[in-house]
Amino acid sequence: MAPVLEMAFEMQAYTLTDRATFLALKNQLDLEIVTEKDPTLYNQYAIVTLNYEKLVTSEAQKNAAEEWINWMFSEKAINLIKKFGVTEYGQPLFIPNPIK
Repeated sequence: MAPVLEMAFEMQAYTLTDRATFLALKNQLDLEIVTEKDPTLYNQYAIVTLNYEKLVTSEAQKNAAEEWINWMFSEKAINLIKKFGVTEYGQPLFIPNPIK
């Protein structure tokens, strides 16, 4: 995304980007946000549980996957996501949406 933002700056053009890349470059490029928080532009990250019977070769792998999924939905992980980037950029880079 960084090269796209640099090109938009050079051409004085519009582009779509993610918040993390924009914030990382905002002090280097004279760009402004024209629109944000539009539901049609929502970029959802998801955790998808795979078919363990077909893809997991051991009980240990299944347990590790389930442990990671449970951790990602834990209060600790959600708080880490909420705070990620705040110190460096003044706002979070991601907004958690923990729907299990």
